[in-house]
Amino acid sequence: MVVCCYEHGRSFTVYPAGYVPYARTSLEPSPIALSLFLAAFDAFNGERWCDAGYGERSWPTQQRHIAWAGGWLGLWGGLGERAAEELGVALHEHNRATASFRQGGYRARGAAVVTVLKLLEGGVALWPQLLRIGHAVGLCGRGYQVGVHRELRPLFH
Repeated sequence: MVVCCYEHGRSFTVYPAGYVPYARTSLEPSPIALSLFLAAFDAFNGERWCDAGYGERSWPTQQRHIAWAGGWLGLWGGLGERAAEELGVALHEHNRATASFRQGGYRARGAAVVTVLKLLEGGVALWPQLLRIGHAVGLCGRGYQVGVHRELRPLFH
């Protein structure tokens, strides 16, 4: 699948888990899963990142990543019904997670993000869902897949 950033004029290829072109070695854990949602999983587990300093695992960074993950999943910004539809999640489940996210505590916000992620189908099907909602909330451009003849086909309309 090819992901394009129109704002920065860059494109890159995202391969299914465990697939590397022309090789039989598996990929490292997905950067999107690690860097974007790790803060929420840590908060869900009660792990607060270091208070001191500004670094990759600092408290301000954890707060920003949780907010960003919540925005990506439509837990804030007034997109509740549309976000639930784009993600294929029941509206009442998404509304419950949104209410939890709005409680304000970092653990409640992390739990809300984790709840929505657990409602999504895993594996390769997760990428198009995350790209679709990211596009819907304005965080990324439209996702494309490279066809057999190297043509770009939109993942969603």
